[in-house]
Amino acid sequence: MNKLVTNRSGGPKTSVGRSVCSRNALKSGTYSSKLVIDGEDETEFEALCNDLIQDEKPQNTVQHILILKLAEIQWRVRRLDSYEATIYQQLRAARITTHEWANHLGFNSQELLAKAQLLTDSDIKNGPDMYREGLSAIEALFEKFPTKPPDLQVLKQAHGYAFAVLRSALSISDDALAKELAESAADETEQSFWLRAKTQAEGWLQSYLDAFDAQERVESATQTIIDTRIREHLLEGRHTRPMQELYRIFFKTLGELRKEQAIYRAQKAVLIDPVQSDEFVREKSEELIAEAT
Repeated sequence: MNKLVTNRSGGPKTSVGRSVCSRNALKSGTYSSKLVIDGEDETEFEALCNDLIQDEKPQNTVQHILILKLAEIQWRVRRLDSYEATIYQQLRAARITTHEWANHLGFNSQELLAKAQLLTDSDIKNGPDMYREGLSAIEALFEKFPTKPPDLQVLKQAHGYAFAVLRSALSISDDALAKELAESAADETEQSFWLRAKTQAEGWLQSYLDAFDAQERVESATQTIIDTRIREHLLEGRHTRPMQELYRIFFKTLGELRKEQAIYRAQKAVLIDPVQSDEFVREKSEELIAEAT
């Protein structure tokens, strides 16, 4: 039993290990006891302090302390903003779960995702209009030749776009297409190659139009999912409550600084004439300080 107890980890033994371990629970760092934490630049904090000192020009130790306190609060506000930006980035980048897709796309969410994935970069670049134009070209071609197809040369010269669509939809060579057209011209059945080619071409074009529709719905759902994640994060108040507290302390400290500055100016105003009696100075100082506060 003693051997088992002895073998248990008692935590890090070195100063470096303890330092690392001490940061295990550090998240936003809003309430960190360290003024400048890992990943922050101490010179930037010093620059912030110097800027505030330059703006406020402290006249005594109390004012100087209050200004440094304002700098510390503002530094923590910046840290919290940076942390929150990281959280938002993580919420946007996190993999969307099957449950989230189903909530925002409905029961056929996986079918829509599969359709959207059919599109290549070139398809997206060309857009759905190209496929709509292809449908129109096929319809116009079959209106002119409803049952018997033209020969290959007529098809290529007079109906070039429809010919290109047919070739892509059927994945067929020129020679093979010419042979099929000739056989179809002599075919008297309603299931001739010509009619089957029309059906196949229209289905091929429609599949891409469905893919574009699915892509639009997926993109809209993606944005909605991200917005929902951020809204739920904000409702948890992990960011807003600490931020509100920091600003409350900031403006309270600023009020204390303004009060201290007013008292200092009041005291300086009554001490400007050295021939005045101590009693007069005391009474006038109390009067001006009361007005200032």
